[in-house]
Amino acid sequence: MINLDPIKRVETKQYEMNLPMTGNPEEDNITILDNMPPIFHNAPEYDLEKNPFSFIYIDTNYKCNMECGFCDTPIRHYKDLEIDAFEELCAKLPYKVAMRFVGGEPTLWSKMFKALEIAEKYKHQVAVVTNGIKLANKTYAKELYNVWKNNPSFNISVSLNGGLYNDEWYEKIDHDKSWRKQKVKGLQNIIELGFKKICTNAIIVKGLNEGVVKQFYDLATSLPSGTITNIRYRCAAKQGRYVDGLMKEENHTSYTGIELNEYVKTIIPEANNPLRWIRDGIHPSTGSGKRLNNPKLKCNSCCLMYYIKPKLWVATIEFGSHNSALCWRRGQFVTSIMKIQPAHHYIDELSRYVNTYIPNGMKQLSAHMIKEKTENVI
Repeated sequence: MINLDPIKRVETKQYEMNLPMTGNPEEDNITILDNMPPIFHNAPEYDLEKNPFSFIYIDTNYKCNMECGFCDTPIRHYKDLEIDAFEELCAKLPYKVAMRFVGGEPTLWSKMFKALEIAEKYKHQVAVVTNGIKLANKTYAKELYNVWKNNPSFNISVSLNGGLYNDEWYEKIDHDKSWRKQKVKGLQNIIELGFKKICTNAIIVKGLNEGVVKQFYDLATSLPSGTITNIRYRCAAKQGRYVDGLMKEENHTSYTGIELNEYVKTIIPEANNPLRWIRDGIHPSTGSGKRLNNPKLKCNSCCLMYYIKPKLWVATIEFGSHNSALCWRRGQFVTSIMKIQPAHHYIDELSRYVNTYIPNGMKQLSAHMIKEKTENVI
């Protein structure tokens, strides 16, 4: 298989994302490192001072207490992000950005509280994207709440791929149904503590867990306004440790962003007539929804975001597609080179690397196999 240039790969419709690499680092144009992700030389890169993205993904660490089927970064031996490197990023960015702390599991990063203080210092907004398990520890949740009170620009996004009630969905998507109760307890803890601007998010697999859509809506609208302010539904993508068998089952496939939003409209009445659009999938806009008059920018309907109530907005996000790979909003902080690369290009390159160079360990590792190693973090 020829290792196509990434721009040609995503723009040529006859090719799918996540094509195999050749297995030869020189031909694949990558540099493999011992304790950090490979350097993907095919992906464009930008100096921190010239970052063009308003939205930046940050892999805080690579440890995790789960082994989910759709994990984008299923490699556990890489070293954690150094706090000095994170502060350098914050200081050198030319303007304020929205950051997403991902991983791995950000709540297992020993420097997370300090990083939130640094981000606040430089006026960057942070979303901590967590599986919610460590939040089930009330002591930890209280510690995080105290940090939040002093750094109100960050919010928590809790991943609940199986929703609130269905163990079977967790078993199929996250490879382990035993975590559901702790994840839901974690969400309950932060609600009871008084966190605001909470986000609930889930990967939606067509023909499997669409019931999550109504569960999230019912929960958000049952709570005081401003508690849950964002509901995010992400399309399943054939990336990282994707569930190969699940995606091949009849009716268990991926939605496009538009298709998923059409389904959402059948469940959430207000989605048919939003109060206000943030991103309509057609017109380039800022994070607040203000349209940008720039003919060089193009939206490919891979993300749709809109308010259904004054303090509650819904998002449908497309991953692992040609459209998402061409996104001009989202960047990835690459610590090995201290530069920014397009997020979806980077994720696709990492997925291709995982599934070519270390496929068996990444696809087959189960959360049941690592529980003993992570008992102390719960």
